[in-house]
Amino acid sequence: MNLNLHEIPAIFSAFPILMRVVWAVKFGLYPRVAVIYKHLRSLQFQGKRILDLGSGDGQFLEPIVGSRPNSIAVVDISASNLNFTKLLFPMVQTHVQDVELFLKQADSSKYDYVQCISTLQYLDNPQVIIDNIRRVLAHEGRFLLYVPLNQFQEFFLYRWVFNRFSNYETRMNRKRIFSQGEIQQYLEIAGFQIKSFTPTYGWFGRWSHELLSIGTILGSQSNLLLKLTGLIWLFHFIWVILILNVLEYAFPPTESERFNGAVFIVEAGFTPGLK
Repeated sequence: MNLNLHEIPAIFSAFPILMRVVWAVKFGLYPRVAVIYKHLRSLQFQGKRILDLGSGDGQFLEPIVGSRPNSIAVVDISASNLNFTKLLFPMVQTHVQDVELFLKQADSSKYDYVQCISTLQYLDNPQVIIDNIRRVLAHEGRFLLYVPLNQFQEFFLYRWVFNRFSNYETRMNRKRIFSQGEIQQYLEIAGFQIKSFTPTYGWFGRWSHELLSIGTILGSQSNLLLKLTGLIWLFHFIWVILILNVLEYAFPPTESERFNGAVFIVEAGFTPGLK
């Protein structure tokens, strides 16, 4: 996570290779990253018009850029994120803008593929967002959505740390926790046909996430003692976290189990009435 939420530290612009190191670390620490990459590598982007909503540090653009798309537009509220993305991927068209406003102003059927990864939970009007994603997609265009779901919790200490101390979700003002049924309803109302659904963060992934989050939440506090406690925690549990992630990859959750996130890949079907 960026230290100032939306801002990429200047050192990454001076030494872009450092961000690729961060991406590699995230690949190992966050089970959703590998799952999303797997889906991205299965999709065809050559000659396509691409839109990335809430692109962050640009990690999920990397598999797309190498596939020779026709164009890539990226939207984020952080100018530093987009400046860095442009530095890494000069072909992208950047838009420093609120996602909902951008979609409302975009032309219909302008894109062949849209992705929205770990962004929807911070936006005010999810149905309006998804309706307008359908509108800007060409017929049979694809939409990849990753969203946290359910938020089952396993470890009492994680619950206490999460509720007691400021963290990324509280500072970003997460608007809601979705269920699978809610997301499916939003998609169906908008006129999308669900092509694939992949759960993430099963039992192994949840324990990994909670152990990692205890350390990162404590480490992000201004109190030096809490920072030190977070670093010591991560030092002691990092190998447990990595082993749990390997088990998550080896034994991914199924739809019948408890899980805390999912990748939806959907296709633009009929044209509904849009807001």
